[in-house]
Amino acid sequence: MVQATSAMAVTREVIELWEHLAIERQLTPGQVASLGVTKAVRVTPAAGAGRYKVKADDKVGSAVFGSGADAVLLRIRPKVEIKRLMFLLGYAQGRGTWNEPEVDVGEADDLLPAVAGGFARAVQRALAGGLLYGYCTVEEDLLAIRGRIRSDEMRRRYWVGPEIPCEYDTFTVDIPENQLLLTAARRLLALPDVIPASRRLLREIVAELADVTPLGPNEDPPVWTPDVHNARYHTALRLADLIVRDRSYEYVDDGDGATRTVQVDGFLVGMPEVFEDFVTRAVRDALLNPPTGSVASRRVTLQDKAHYLDRARTVHLIPDLVCYEATGTDRKPVTVLDAKYMSEKDATGRGSIYQILAYCTGLDVTTGHIVYPATPTDVRHTRTLTTGIRITFHPLELTAPIPDLRRQITEIATNMTTV
Repeated sequence: MVQATSAMAVTREVIELWEHLAIERQLTPGQVASLGVTKAVRVTPAAGAGRYKVKADDKVGSAVFGSGADAVLLRIRPKVEIKRLMFLLGYAQGRGTWNEPEVDVGEADDLLPAVAGGFARAVQRALAGGLLYGYCTVEEDLLAIRGRIRSDEMRRRYWVGPEIPCEYDTFTVDIPENQLLLTAARRLLALPDVIPASRRLLREIVAELADVTPLGPNEDPPVWTPDVHNARYHTALRLADLIVRDRSYEYVDDGDGATRTVQVDGFLVGMPEVFEDFVTRAVRDALLNPPTGSVASRRVTLQDKAHYLDRARTVHLIPDLVCYEATGTDRKPVTVLDAKYMSEKDATGRGSIYQILAYCTGLDVTTGHIVYPATPTDVRHTRTLTTGIRITFHPLELTAPIPDLRRQITEIATNMTTV
């Protein structure tokens, strides 16, 4: 399948597949090499000359690999519907709400068009009240003093005039929040598969942010802090973070053990990270906000780096979630959770058991919990080890209606705190 992707009639081989599934395609050696730089798919020879099996891993989205005649456009669709994936992303980003997604994804059935359309509409709503202004510090050489004279800079330069190094605050639209929105809009405009309606909205956003400085190609995204001042920007900013940050970079092995970074022309997200982020944040919220009872003595830590398996502190343990309870003047871990984006067979297999056993041993707790994506037929069960440690396996049906999904999360949290 060959598809034109620009007004210049550039053609690319288009491969569409589903997460974790495989298809067979006729590919040129150059196209195989282009796909070889990514961990999004695995390419292996198939029966017949020039035929290959292309199997999706656990990333979803769309991206172009290679250039010219060797370019391949991959579209990898998730197993869950796009609207639900956007909800999981939103919760994992810290919106912390069980309401239907704030981001309107329309009827998009691919991730990139959904993200682009949702981002454009979120920015439109954010900018409906006008551009956000803020104070930022400017360092500039001036003929007249403004603000503070930078005496350190004068000494460094052995200053002889006439311009004076000054530092002053200015009230401007060129603030981190607007810079992030502009950079995300420009990046989406450069990507394939963004539909014309979304492109039109994105161009309008870029025009409205004309007085804002975009980030450079290798510049880290600016840090912004959610507050009352930028509240109407929050949804758009969190989507912009998703678009701009390291979601579309691949790390490939050079063959000598070293790795290099390849910037991908597209938008990809890793489903294991999405699942882990959603589960841990949702369970944390349920642990800290139960339907009844006091949690004044409870603390929940994600990606807890305070524990080791050995007394010499050389084997580091980083559980996905640890729940602590107060015991006198100290806080003691009482249970641990690990989120596994894998099948029931793998999530309940020996590898997962060994890992959660190590967590329980290192934290000196008697219960551990494993959460994995489920089918409606999967059921919760507990396995008691010879050590006396109890491991409970929690299936989580991601495709369930939002109220049912919330109920499942609440049940996991309740089970974790029931002796």
